[in-house]
Amino acid sequence: MGNDQKGFTLIEMIVATTVLVLVVTSVYSTYRAGMEAWHKGEEAIETLYETKFALDLITNDLRASLLPPLDLSDPSSPKPPKVTFIGRPSEISFATSFNLDKESSPVRVKYFIEEGELKISREEAENLTLATNIAGLSFEYHNGRAWQKSWDSDKLLPGGVRIKIRLNDSRILRSSVWIPASQANGQ
Repeated sequence: MGNDQKGFTLIEMIVATTVLVLVVTSVYSTYRAGMEAWHKGEEAIETLYETKFALDLITNDLRASLLPPLDLSDPSSPKPPKVTFIGRPSEISFATSFNLDKESSPVRVKYFIEEGELKISREEAENLTLATNIAGLSFEYHNGRAWQKSWDSDKLLPGGVRIKIRLNDSRILRSSVWIPASQANGQ
């Protein structure tokens, strides 16, 4: 009498299950790696977008930078601050007429890095984070002849400002801004 039983042997079932587990694990690993890469890419794009927005805002503020006018005819007019444009290697503070509220007067702004975040401080407002994942921020100032590391003046605006923002992933965004109201450009 022959063995007429139909079906799979235990060995065949173990081999089939092992192959199925390997295929499912491989597909899941590939899917998971793809999703992680997608999320990292989205984060990198978001950081780049935030940083580009911040760079554009700094550029617009600098193009509209000004020194407060002195009204010598009115003795009661407030005296301007001793230094109206303060430029350091890693932060900058100045008065600008670029204001989102078109009805208001010029405001004082300051851009700086704090705990890996690029921040702006606008007159009488809380500090606002513009971009995250920032490794460094640097400025250079043009005096009409050459670039220098700092600028303090209540009489002259720098002719231009170079901005460099370094991201945590080593990418660098740069911009050079020439200031139309500067007297240093005429030297």
